[in-house]
Amino acid sequence: MRLSRGLGLRPPLPDVFGLALRLPEVYGPATHQDFLLASSGEGAAGRRLLRPTLGARTGMYSSLLPYDVGGQRFLVGARPTPESADTFDLLVAPPRGLWRVAARLTLVSRLEEAVAREIRFDPWNSGGGLIPAGVVNRLRDAAYRGSRRGSAT
Repeated sequence: MRLSRGLGLRPPLPDVFGLALRLPEVYGPATHQDFLLASSGEGAAGRRLLRPTLGARTGMYSSLLPYDVGGQRFLVGARPTPESADTFDLLVAPPRGLWRVAARLTLVSRLEEAVAREIRFDPWNSGGGLIPAGVVNRLRDAAYRGSRRGSAT
C-alpha cells in the first residue's frame, strides 16, 4: 500500500490523498490486483468526487470509477479503522448502495525505499473477472499503456 499527497500541498493545508493498494500474485505468479483510490466523500454522490482532507489516515477513499464483475458495477473504497492507524477496511459498494466491508488490511512492515520507488501501480492490473468499467476507465487504460511505453525507453 502506498499513501501519498495528490497535489503535494504542504501541511497544514488539506490535500487530495491517494491510496494505492496491490494484492500481490492474487491471480497467480506475477499477476497482481491493483486498486488506485483517492480521498473522497462517502455517500453515493461523494464517492465519485475528490475530497481534500487533512491527512492520509483521516478520511474515506474511493476508486471514483466503477469496476464490473459478473455484469454488476461497484466501486472500491477504503477507510482507516478507529482501532489503529495501521489498519484500513477495504470496502465495496454498488454505485448508489451502501459500503460493505470486504476485508481488513493491516500494515505490518515498510518496504525498502528503493524497492517502493520501483512499484508501478496500474488499475488495469486486474483479474478474476474484475474489470475497470466505463468510458473514463477505457481512456485511462490508453493513458497507462502510453505511460508504460514512455517509461520503458
